[in-house]
Amino acid sequence: MVLRRADGTAAPARIVLANIEYRDEAAYIAWISKPASPPAAATNARRDPEMLWAFIENNPAYIQMKELEGRFLMVNPAFERLHGMSADMVIGREVQTVFNAALAQNVIAHDDQVLEMEAVVTRYRRAVLDVGSVAHRTVTKFPTYDSDGKIFGIGSIGHDITEQRQAEELLHNAIAAMSEGFALFDVDERLVMCNENFRAIFPTFADQIVPGVSFEDMMRAGVAKSSFPSALGREEAFVAEHLARFRDPTGPIEYRHASGRWIRSEEKKIANGGTVSIRSDITERRSAVEALRESEAQLRLMTNALPVLIAYLDDAERYVMINETGAKWYGRPASEIVGRHLSEILGDQYEKIRHPIAQVLRGRKIEVESRITHPDGQTRDVRAIYIPNIDSSGRTVGTFALVEDVTLVNQTHARLRQSQKMEALGQVTGGVAHEFNNLLMAISGNLELLLEEELKYMPAASAEVRRVLESAFRGKDLTGRLLSYTGNPFSVPVHIDVGEAAQRTVKLLQPLLGETVEIDLETVPDLWPVRVDESEFENAIMNLALNGRDAMPEGGRIRIECSNVTLDRSFANARPYQVKTGDYVKVSVRDSGTGMSPETAQRAFDPFYTTKEIGKGTGLGLSMVYGFVRRQSHGYIDIETSMGGGTTVSFYLPRNSNRDATLVSELPAPQPPQLRKQHRALLVEDNAELCQVFVNMLESLNFSTVSVQNATSALKILDDLSPTDHIDLLLTDVVLPGGKSGIDLATQAHGRWPDLKAVLISGYPEADLVEKGLRKNQFPLLSKPFRKNDLLAVLETEFRNKNAAETAPPITGSVAV
Repeated sequence: MVLRRADGTAAPARIVLANIEYRDEAAYIAWISKPASPPAAATNARRDPEMLWAFIENNPAYIQMKELEGRFLMVNPAFERLHGMSADMVIGREVQTVFNAALAQNVIAHDDQVLEMEAVVTRYRRAVLDVGSVAHRTVTKFPTYDSDGKIFGIGSIGHDITEQRQAEELLHNAIAAMSEGFALFDVDERLVMCNENFRAIFPTFADQIVPGVSFEDMMRAGVAKSSFPSALGREEAFVAEHLARFRDPTGPIEYRHASGRWIRSEEKKIANGGTVSIRSDITERRSAVEALRESEAQLRLMTNALPVLIAYLDDAERYVMINETGAKWYGRPASEIVGRHLSEILGDQYEKIRHPIAQVLRGRKIEVESRITHPDGQTRDVRAIYIPNIDSSGRTVGTFALVEDVTLVNQTHARLRQSQKMEALGQVTGGVAHEFNNLLMAISGNLELLLEEELKYMPAASAEVRRVLESAFRGKDLTGRLLSYTGNPFSVPVHIDVGEAAQRTVKLLQPLLGETVEIDLETVPDLWPVRVDESEFENAIMNLALNGRDAMPEGGRIRIECSNVTLDRSFANARPYQVKTGDYVKVSVRDSGTGMSPETAQRAFDPFYTTKEIGKGTGLGLSMVYGFVRRQSHGYIDIETSMGGGTTVSFYLPRNSNRDATLVSELPAPQPPQLRKQHRALLVEDNAELCQVFVNMLESLNFSTVSVQNATSALKILDDLSPTDHIDLLLTDVVLPGGKSGIDLATQAHGRWPDLKAVLISGYPEADLVEKGLRKNQFPLLSKPFRKNDLLAVLETEFRNKNAAETAPPITGSVAV
């Protein structure tokens, strides 16, 4: 039809009427619209009220109409389903009687806004229904007009968006719960939404990160607040770079925030042209990575600093890792070793470890020792530990190798064994010398008495016996040589100038060495003083020089060097024996001879060991030098030698600056005999033959003598003496049966009877007696064998102060033994 407008113009119109019930009366609802030119069927459909009503009833959106007073005129089935009430329960009733108070208030307010504005108004509504459920919907309300253009009611079309809203809330909550910062930008690069973690990434300008802000403006806000250290001085370039990456994402980037935190940034385009931006705080992960790198660097530094080869091989025996020590052994940088096969690096030496490595690859841990010549030219004794690397499936995927150079350790052990052997030999030698000295004492003592008494008037026999006696004391010289190995008790230490003593010795040596041997001496000025037996010092140099001569049958050169040295901890650590660090004078005797094999060098100081032909050497030369240096002088001695390379023997004598010191073991020079008669002696000696010899000697020196075999018996005799009895002299062997030594006896007796003189006798060297408890200068010591005159000299010294001018009181009473 045609309708007339208010301005008088005509306009075609389309009117659709529908029957409704209004205030309990029949009424019509009309839809007026601009006509179109639809197909004939569609035109007919629009003109069919039943078809229109079917559209309303079947519409999923709920449709309702109210009059101005708020009474419902019409509702469709969707409304009934949504609110759980039939049309009969709603139509004709007011809003307040249909809905609960809260919902009714919301509905009336919406209606009032439509009537006030006379316009279409759409609202979101969250409604709590009578059944207790919550509904989310959008409601569009519009005024309805009658034929006069007056508003007679309000129409509503509503959509239930509860499921959509719940999905949106679920998505929103999920985004809010993300540990990462999340932001969504639309196609125009404007922020649609973001979670709080996204804002927390940028605390300095979080208040400007709101929906609608562009990505560019957001970045400029951060630059203005100095939130990006890398943007300082290049702000525009920084913004341009990030804007370009935002528009054409190429992957994640990592940067350091002004707060010191590390951020990982990543953008991704979505289907509608928008952009999703993810920001992650990776400070802890970055710190962990840096800590791991630092730990790896420290581990690498420590591994490279260790003096052992550390390597890892894969299951194909290729190097995956090797430390600096291993690289040095192989004579090439680690970069040239990694990736290469074990055989390429070790060459011919590979065969020595091929089988152990094969066993490791079968899952076994292997420890082996071997001698390997490495590519750097060094031959090393090595102890290797190979450990399999087994993965979770039980397959061996590689080998960890730790290889230690034990060359020095093995050498040290060998030297230690040699030192222990030398000490043992020294003890054996001292024991042999002790027994031999006892034997010589018995022989020489009886021969002396025989000469004095039985053969006094038999010149021919006396001459023969004297020759035997001299032979016996030449035997003492032999034991003296043996004892010089263990520490000669007859040494007389004095302060000497090593340079001068060496010069005197060289002058004596030149004629002995022969014309084919040259000898020279080099000394430094101001050599430190030492305190040694001068003759033993000279003998040591002579022995070493003569040994050098014998090692040069075709002639050669001997060089003697004397210098001051300070032995430090590194010197001590390289020796198998304990070294007292400090100042020493070093004396080296070097020859250009044939040298020694390692086996010979190990035994060089053994008594009676010689490589010379029978009759050309006793094997005591070097052992005597060893005894002089180690036992007498408390120094140290080393041998450096090689086959064909000559030999150098160096000994170190401790510096002694106390020139006024006196020798504690020196005995006063013998004085003319001044002993009076009728002295009494207590002799303690467990050897019956020697006991008789000593009794004869003492009685020949006007001592009445009582003899016992042990310290307990001697103390009993002293305890049992009557007040008028006395003992003037205690003469005791050092080594006695019964657990108490002669030193213990003399000490105890002298403590109880201070006037009692005590003299010790022994066949052991003084060094051994010190170990048994003898203090220097404590008691006079006579070393077997000795002559009667030696005993007389000691006794005269002991009794001189007391008996020089008077005779001892007569002896009365008797002593029962």
